Amino acid sequence: CLANLGEALYTQGKPEEALKCFEEGIPLAAKDERTLAILLHDRAVVCRDQERWDDAEADLRRAAGINQRLKRLSEYGANYFVLGTMAAKRGDLEAATDLVRTALQADRTAENSAGIAADLEALGALSRRQGRPEEAFALYRRAFDVFVSLDGAPDALRCASALAALAGELGRPEDERRYSDYSRRIEAAETSR
Repeated sequence: CLANLGEALYTQGKPEEALKCFEEGIPLAAKDERTLAILLHDRAVVCRDQERWDDAEADLRRAAGINQRLKRLSEYGANYFVLGTMAAKRGDLEAATDLVRTALQADRTAENSAGIAADLEALGALSRRQGRPEEAFALYRRAFDVFVSLDGAPDALRCASALAALAGELGRPEDERRYSDYSRRIEAAETSR
């Protein structure tokens, strides 16, 4: 209950209240490793947002160890995805890429389509930041395809916009037109909902 309450408070923009719930729940979950891993992950997200990098990393690695041992691969992938986002925020793009690739491998094994799409998008963004536009384009295209199959319009729109921009940079006018058109069609569909 404390994990769920903390997550609700976090989504309402109340990180300090959420953190209190997570910290109260952690000792109570000592014998329930599944719940403990969730609480550790959630507390790490709040710590990440507060730029308490060491605390966040310690919680994520502990949660990842639990999830790996329990063969909860989607959760393990989520732990590594957040570790990757932290490394990217700190400017260590190579480490971020390695961490997100670990998340992608876990999500593929778990057949977690939403996780796979998010991982591919993150890897596309990292490749773009590292000056590898061709690789970024390929990764974003794969992410776009998965988001479309999941009916994830906002996510697909983000990828289509990135693809149109990358196609422009790469001198691929047909792709630029195609993904610009996809962006307009997704926006129109979302507006009419």
